[in-house]
Amino acid sequence: MPSVTTRRPAAPGDRLRGAGPDRHRAAPGAATGAASAHPRASLGGVLREFVAAASFATLFAALPSPAATLLAQAPAPPPAGESGGSPLARLFAEALADAERSGIPLETIALRIELPDRSRLDEWPRDQLHRWYCAPSGALNLNDNCIDVVIAPSGGRIEVSLRPQNALYSLENAISATRERARHLYAVDRAVDSWKIRVSGRFLATAPARTEWITTPDPALSFLGAWRALLAAEGIEVAGELRIGKRHAAAVRVARIEHRLEETLPVLLKNSQNLYGDCLLRVANRVKGGDGSFAGAGATALAFLAERGGGEGAAVRDGSGLSPRNRLSCADLVLLLEHAERAPWRARFWEALPLAGVDGTLEKRFRGSALAGRLRGKTGHLAGVTGLAGGWEAKGGAVRFAALTGGRGAKVGPFRDWLDALLIRVDAALAGAATSAPPPAQAAGL
Repeated sequence: MPSVTTRRPAAPGDRLRGAGPDRHRAAPGAATGAASAHPRASLGGVLREFVAAASFATLFAALPSPAATLLAQAPAPPPAGESGGSPLARLFAEALADAERSGIPLETIALRIELPDRSRLDEWPRDQLHRWYCAPSGALNLNDNCIDVVIAPSGGRIEVSLRPQNALYSLENAISATRERARHLYAVDRAVDSWKIRVSGRFLATAPARTEWITTPDPALSFLGAWRALLAAEGIEVAGELRIGKRHAAAVRVARIEHRLEETLPVLLKNSQNLYGDCLLRVANRVKGGDGSFAGAGATALAFLAERGGGEGAAVRDGSGLSPRNRLSCADLVLLLEHAERAPWRARFWEALPLAGVDGTLEKRFRGSALAGRLRGKTGHLAGVTGLAGGWEAKGGAVRFAALTGGRGAKVGPFRDWLDALLIRVDAALAGAATSAPPPAQAAGL
């Protein structure tokens, strides 16, 4: 059922609900699955605890003993890195080289996890857990908890490699070359909880190299495996097992990495990176004294809404929106948008959102319309559910809106087209231009 809420702060009572027959319309304020629009609610809970200029630190320490252990802790994900040549990778190697020169032998690498509980929820779409947007969340997250699968034609064959290097993974290359463009079809798969990646199908022999992304089954172990490979490339051999350890009172800091929340916002909002929504909301819960679990993170988001008079009937199972059991209403999303108008981080928040017809997940929407280059919003999509929330500056004041549709038989494409046309008409009407009535939902194929 589609539900649309549009609000102009200059006229709080000016609200537009979904058009069309009643059977196509959600009850006012009714909560519905919000798909990836949930990171917006997650971000509200995060920004309540941190200013956008806040820094997160990743600390590296070593135990000064014959069998030294390197400990790492991080309250938030490092910025997304490339593979072995990233600044993050180089800093790791340099820090450990300093430790080695200081006479600290490193035989075992251990990782302290700051965020407990599972790294994913059971109700996440099981057939999509290998896709990048279903990446599990952890305390330390390398390469967005994915491994790059590079597929490239070479001398009549198709070569496949993994980046960053990690001995925990195995690769089955079952892909073959083809010179027929119509037969260019391949798949990159990983079974649930498996470290084996299989590449199959046919790849066009004249095509350029292509990089795909497969999620890791375990963020902590994957981080450690990549770390050990990076150290080996720098001439630092690390023997022994990879294990999850605990912080030790005798640990001595080796290095500190910092990054700012404002650097993370565009990745979360413009690129719609679900992993960041999960990690940041779990961190916010830790800052509030919680345990950093999915349940605790959801409680933080709901508390944020409740303190502002919202959240009736809402459910937040994760910060990514991947759970089909998440529930938010359009009113909840507009509430957050109005809160952002009064917040000190207002400018950073809006700048991090996709700009219609220009970038992010709105790059191909509203092109050629008066809203191109003006409307900013967060998209969301999950099987049978789609949404958009955002706003723009109209003649006479700002417009803030939220729209969601979902349920059995929901038609995502027609709803998106109908909504875009509706918002364009709203903008024209506010500008005083002549415009026809908004298209009824039934006529739009809803």
